[in-house]
Amino acid sequence: MKEKKISIIIPVYNVEKYICTSLDSIISHKKSLDKWLEIILVDDGSTDNSGNICDRYASKYSFIKVIHQKNQGQSVARNVALSVANGEWITFVDSDDIVRADYLSVLLANIMDNKEADIIIFKYKSFTDKDNVQNKIDKISPYSSKKVSILSKSKAMYYITTEEIGNYMWNKVFKKELFNNIKIPVGKRFEDLAVLYKYFQLANEIYLYDDILYFYRQRENSSIHVTNAKEKIALLRESIDVRTEQLKFFKEFNYLRAYKSANHYFMMEEVFYIVGINRYNLKKDDLYLDAQKYLRSYMPRTDDGIKFYLFIKLYNKIPKLIERCLKIIK
Repeated sequence: MKEKKISIIIPVYNVEKYICTSLDSIISHKKSLDKWLEIILVDDGSTDNSGNICDRYASKYSFIKVIHQKNQGQSVARNVALSVANGEWITFVDSDDIVRADYLSVLLANIMDNKEADIIIFKYKSFTDKDNVQNKIDKISPYSSKKVSILSKSKAMYYITTEEIGNYMWNKVFKKELFNNIKIPVGKRFEDLAVLYKYFQLANEIYLYDDILYFYRQRENSSIHVTNAKEKIALLRESIDVRTEQLKFFKEFNYLRAYKSANHYFMMEEVFYIVGINRYNLKKDDLYLDAQKYLRSYMPRTDDGIKFYLFIKLYNKIPKLIERCLKIIK
């Protein structure tokens, strides 16, 4: 098949409520897409009508292809799509998110104007089902090359630890060859956090387009929003494990600003882990003991947030009392 300019990879699982809105936001504002674009929808064993909706779009648009597979998770879906993608550039969209009206035009302009780039970052904005996000999408400023800047590797690493940019795959566009030797890790709910810095390390040139192109839907029943106590703790364990590896990497390669920023979020999760284990009266495992040791060595600052500052100060002085209080406080 002839190589396309951009491949957009979209894992799909039980999103019949959102998938049409997501796809329409991508494709409804530019013509002749079949010449340079492909969208790969991976139906990951959906049990609702999502798979049929994907097929309907594929039958209507020649640049959309659908892969149906048994449920194996988002990481597998993304890797499967990467194995068949024909794009020179790769980007990702979550199937419940939306993009601004000129998303494709701006992506293409960035790629054509910045031929030396290996990764181009753009900004995003979060929203919920209660928000009138259409007003935000319509209030856009046109593409401008003046919004583009080249980032040092150190600054790029720092940016992915910030809320403004974040450890997400979907607000970046990547040269396809970056995925040749590093696959997205399977079986992790924080696969973006686990692998994004590795792609940044491989890249020679990283650019920032200083504008919002992507709108990230936050919904309570997503894979990282859980209510069950044991699931919350399991989720924290996964995140702590991934963040530990990221911190080791930042320290090894002397990305000090990124390390400091990432360490702040790691501290927060260590606190949440100690709070959660006590609140839900779960076993104090080795990870709990590691969290205690970490907090004893952490020097809290007021800019960590006053709650975290006070918790660490008090917990390090009177841990037993704090633990008893946590079991009582709901």
